[in-house]
Amino acid sequence: MKTPLWLLYVSSVLLTVAHAMPSTIVTTKITETSSSRLTSLPGMIEVEKEFVVEMIDTFYKGLKRCISLLLKGSTSPFEFLKVVLTRNIETIRDFGGTNQAASLELIVEDFEKDVGEWRRLNSSNLTLFIEEELQCLSEQCRRLIQRCKR
Repeated sequence: MKTPLWLLYVSSVLLTVAHAMPSTIVTTKITETSSSRLTSLPGMIEVEKEFVVEMIDTFYKGLKRCISLLLKGSTSPFEFLKVVLTRNIETIRDFGGTNQAASLELIVEDFEKDVGEWRRLNSSNLTLFIEEELQCLSEQCRRLIQRCKR
């Protein structure tokens, strides 16, 4: 029977688990073994690349869901959504997608700026702004009419 590729990877990693009382959180710590002990199997690099691509796809699906939440009026602070996106990026980076992770971080930074601007505009009172602009235009028109009468 063939050993699955993921099992070969896991067997090269030492997992230590801190056991706790049922009311507490269990934490795990992954300690990598030396790189000289890890050997690349034929086709492993392609499998890892496919996995990174799938994680990137998951990031974009999460980004799409975040946008949907915001457009539907979610009042959650953007920081909550950013944590989820950042965790996805860190997972991609941890698995060797360093260049992709850097690009995705820039996307999240731009998204954060856009969300801030959108929320600012969405919460501003546009009616008051329009009324002020109309009053200003009306005043300018009145002055022009008076000049023309002279």
